[in-house]
Amino acid sequence: MIHSAACDKDEPIDWFSAEIKGVTEGQGSIYQHSDFYKKTFPFVNQAETPSQLPGSRLDTLCAGLVITTIDLLHIDIEGAEFVALSGMGDLRPKMIFLEVQKKYFKSGVDIKDTEPLLAHLGYELALNLGIDRVYLHRSVL
Repeated sequence: MIHSAACDKDEPIDWFSAEIKGVTEGQGSIYQHSDFYKKTFPFVNQAETPSQLPGSRLDTLCAGLVITTIDLLHIDIEGAEFVALSGMGDLRPKMIFLEVQKKYFKSGVDIKDTEPLLAHLGYELALNLGIDRVYLHRSVL
């Protein structure tokens, strides 16, 4: 297991953990929950004060693990899709399965920012299932 947040830099970052009924769950994020999130999921309690967590660019992480090729990159990281994709460097997975969060986080970044980044990186939308989307790199089309 790797204890690090996928992002666009290799340094500690703020992390807002989240709990459901006192148990730490997967709704933690590098961003605070929006009022819309809190209203939609009132049973999720996010920490008001962030802790520090190691941050890693995907290209740095893969280089350290000697990963040179990625067939499928699955990203479900609670609003931090843009910063994770920004940390890919020259990595180009053949396919990216992305869960896109809307209005749930105070980051100000959403799919309107992420889709142009993916296009710039050489990806085309292959399947849109609402919040779940599949992108293929042009090299496999």
